[in-house]
Amino acid sequence: MGDLDSKTLLDALRGRDFVMTAELSLAPGSHVEEITEQAKALRSHVDAIQVTENQYGALHMSPLAAASILLAEGVDPIMQISVCNRNRAALIGDLLGARALGIRNVQLVQGKKMPDSYQPQPTQVKDIDVEELIATTKLINEDSELSGSVDFLIGAVVRARILKQDEKMPMVIGKVDAGAQLLQTQVCFDLDVLRKYVAKIVSLKLIQRCSVIADIAVFESAESARWLRDNLPHISVPNTIIRRLERADNPEQEGADICAEYLRELAEIPGLSGANLISIGSPTMKVKAIVSSGVRGE
Repeated sequence: MGDLDSKTLLDALRGRDFVMTAELSLAPGSHVEEITEQAKALRSHVDAIQVTENQYGALHMSPLAAASILLAEGVDPIMQISVCNRNRAALIGDLLGARALGIRNVQLVQGKKMPDSYQPQPTQVKDIDVEELIATTKLINEDSELSGSVDFLIGAVVRARILKQDEKMPMVIGKVDAGAQLLQTQVCFDLDVLRKYVAKIVSLKLIQRCSVIADIAVFESAESARWLRDNLPHISVPNTIIRRLERADNPEQEGADICAEYLRELAEIPGLSGANLISIGSPTMKVKAIVSSGVRGE
């Protein structure tokens, strides 16, 4: 198994000015060799690789299995766990299994209903909510009777949006109070909105209790940008980006350049600790964007 002592996400958050993570691309037919190839392409350029659950509504191998493969490659995985499809016994079982394997980072989310095209349609469980799962994970960290050499870095997802005047962000505060140590904003291409959202987190002094990173996408074509816009309704992809990709002689290079521009802007936002590249595009596209941005001195 890989040696993670010299490279963990927690170390990066403590020691780097700007951390980078990236999503692992998973599909129903993903296999060990494919995951290993992605890990080898990304690991020199990121501090951790995220493993989402049923990415974009496509059923695939469990995040626990995929995270174990990454761990064997010497990569620090971030394992996503959603509350919508398992009861608390199954959720706790996954957490204890991850801890026993040495998986250090978890991202706890609500999760989404499987698309109607998936039949027969799975029944959602909804036994506990995200805050309760965060609090349960914190209790696992604090339980001296549990064996295991690692504590979880507990992550949660938030949505950067236009805030009402004097808004207190109760849902964000609830997640931090429950034990979240890393907040990840969903993709927000409106950097002014993101700046104000992060500034609010800072003003509420939450930044003293957690780190914040932001999702960003790298597109290999106008079609991939439209797919994200049409399939993830909480994400608005600006028409300016789609037009740039349509007009480009080399859409892949243009997509990497656009992402690099955004990464440089993100690195200048006070209170933002890093960025995560979501899985639109190949690992090579992600690496191009990171290297071109210069945010890691590469």
